[in-house]
Amino acid sequence: MRKEFLGKRKLVLMTILLCFLMVSIFIKVSGTDSGIEGFGAEESKSFGETSRSFDNVTQVSSQNNYFVDDTLIKLIFLSIFTILSLYVYYRKRRWRKYLLISSVLLLGFYLQGFLCPLTAVQNIFIKYNTSYLLLFLIPVLLVIFRGRIFCGYICPFGAIQELLNIRKYRIQLSKKNAKLLVRLKYILLFYLIIRILITGDVILVGYTPFKSLFSMGGTPITIIITVLTIFVSLFNSRPFCKYFCPLGALLALVGKLKRYLSTVKIFADEEQDELTT
Repeated sequence: MRKEFLGKRKLVLMTILLCFLMVSIFIKVSGTDSGIEGFGAEESKSFGETSRSFDNVTQVSSQNNYFVDDTLIKLIFLSIFTILSLYVYYRKRRWRKYLLISSVLLLGFYLQGFLCPLTAVQNIFIKYNTSYLLLFLIPVLLVIFRGRIFCGYICPFGAIQELLNIRKYRIQLSKKNAKLLVRLKYILLFYLIIRILITGDVILVGYTPFKSLFSMGGTPITIIITVLTIFVSLFNSRPFCKYFCPLGALLALVGKLKRYLSTVKIFADEEQDELTT
């Protein structure tokens, strides 16, 4: 009975999300027809994550505009969620679901899903001389000192996928297929980094699933991507995180590098002990 109730509750949640998307489509269409800019415009939203090019970096520096794109309030929220996630991780694991819900509501809908996975790995090369660097480093430092807390406890994009998933109807891919799909996020990560270094232009702005939902806007393509991700999330837990998220791929590489360096240090210590005995 409990599983059936949870399944129905998640179907209701999915219906509500789809209604939100339909409203955003209506607003977008009506805004376009009337000549009024609709919700979710990338450059006009107060909390939206905007993109820049290398040409803008000098201009930002000359204006001493260190806290660009409302980074200060984002840093405050991210710091609070970091403290809460560490407390939940060590003391109150059963509170994790409530933390995920809070992440969706505050970091997702209120702040419109900042640290958007598709653009964050590009923006860091553009906004490295602003407070965006601090924002970007918090997940990286969490990986180094405590593991992928950001992915599992803070990120609103991953949280909403996990909350939508119905365990009863979960479909598991074969290990072979899953392993092949996982490579996609690493390929995407390296492509985005190489491209931003060559061209200096950020691409795929707003294409992260649920970005259009959080910002109540987007294009027909981004809305379709979100709808498809909602559907797949019902049967496969965190599909975007596992197979397409370049920020998750970067954090995974940082974690692997940490483990490798730890192993090298252990071997070095053992060799030193043998030499001194």
